[in-house]
Amino acid sequence: MDFCILPPLDKLELAKLSKHHLCLAQETDPWYWDFYKDRKLEGDHIILDNGAYEGVKDFKYLRDKIAILEPQVAVLPDFPDNPWQDTLCMSIAFLDEYYFHFRETEWMFVPQARHADIVGWCRCLEEGIKDNRISWIGLPRMLATDYTSDPFIRARIAINLKRERPDLKLHALGMVQENGLELRELHILSATGVVESIDSHWPFKGGESQVVNRLEACGVNTNAGQRDHAQR
Repeated sequence: MDFCILPPLDKLELAKLSKHHLCLAQETDPWYWDFYKDRKLEGDHIILDNGAYEGVKDFKYLRDKIAILEPQVAVLPDFPDNPWQDTLCMSIAFLDEYYFHFRETEWMFVPQARHADIVGWCRCLEEGIKDNRISWIGLPRMLATDYTSDPFIRARIAINLKRERPDLKLHALGMVQENGLELRELHILSATGVVESIDSHWPFKGGESQVVNRLEACGVNTNAGQRDHAQR
C-alpha cells in the first residue's frame, strides 16, 4: 500500500523520503507549489486534497491548484457533517464544470454525511459511484470516529466495495489509530489489490530523528527517497 506523505511546511524537504504525496489545495506559499511541481517532474505520485477537512468551503482553490500542479489525482469537493446530498451535488457540479479542462487528472469522490449518519454516508457512496468519471473513492477517517465507532469500518467497506466495483481505486484519508492496528489491516488488504493508498501526518509528530523510522513503520521504502534527498 502506498503511503502518501503529508509533512508540515517547516519540514517539507522531508517529503522527498517518499514517492507518494498528499498536497493541500488551500496552501498559498508559491514555494510549496514549486516544490511539488518538482516532485511530479521527478515521477512522484500526487493526490491533491481539497482542504474540506481543514474547513475550506470555497473550492476555487481546488480549480486553481489543479491547473498549477496537474496532479495525477484530485479530491472532489466534500462537506463533512452536512447532509449527504451536499457532497454529492457539489462533486458532480465540479465534474460537470471542469472534467474536460483537466483530462490527465483522475477524480476522487469522498462520500460525506451528517454526524453518525452512516446510512446517509452509504447512500452518498451509492449515488456517487454511478458517475463513471469517478475512478477513486476516498474513505475518510471520520467513518471510524464520527459515523461509527468501529476502528476497522474502512477495511470492511473497502472489501465490499471492491467486490462490487473492482475498477475503483480506494484511498484511506488519514490514519484512525496511531498504534497501527487499522494500518496493518489495510496493508493486508492492499496485498490483494483492495486498497491503493493512505495518507497521514503522523510520522512527523515528535522529533525529526524518528521520521524515517515512522515512515518505514507505515510501509514507506525511504531508500530511493533518501538517495534523491542526498543528491539535491
